[in-house]
Amino acid sequence: MTEIPNHVVFRLGTLMGMSTPFGRIRGDLVANILTFKAAEGKPLTVFGGEQWRPMIHVKDAGRLIAESVRKKFVGTYILSKTNYRIIDIAKNVSELADVILEVTESKFEDLRNYKVDNEKMLSVGLTPRYSLDDAIVEMFYAAKSGRIKNLWDMSYNNARYVKEVLNVGR
Repeated sequence: MTEIPNHVVFRLGTLMGMSTPFGRIRGDLVANILTFKAAEGKPLTVFGGEQWRPMIHVKDAGRLIAESVRKKFVGTYILSKTNYRIIDIAKNVSELADVILEVTESKFEDLRNYKVDNEKMLSVGLTPRYSLDDAIVEMFYAAKSGRIKNLWDMSYNNARYVKEVLNVGR
């Protein structure tokens, strides 16, 4: 990959968690979706679950981008903490939220499957702090405490928002 002088490019892993107590919620991301279902006391259904996702907490993504800009990094960086299988994310949620986990062999529509190598990020001292469990706990608390009034509101779902409000893709 050719580096562009005086530019920094980030490839973000799948985000999870909350940015701030009053930041915009993303309810359309795998860890957050599963946590919302668990907060409602619903069993978690996983279709296959062998798909991989590189996960990073939204707070880490913001902090690491700001840090790299302050330090004037140049290049392309993949920002992620850990690669997880969907089934492992669901297991963490079900254990922390004490809900049933159901695994079915039926394939889900979204068969994206990818792992990333975050070694370059780590080699320059960009280190994520927050874990998957941190994200699950904070999202679960936000849902259970009433901080998020309607977990499935379209304003928390980018694809639905674009389709319904902006009338794109119809």
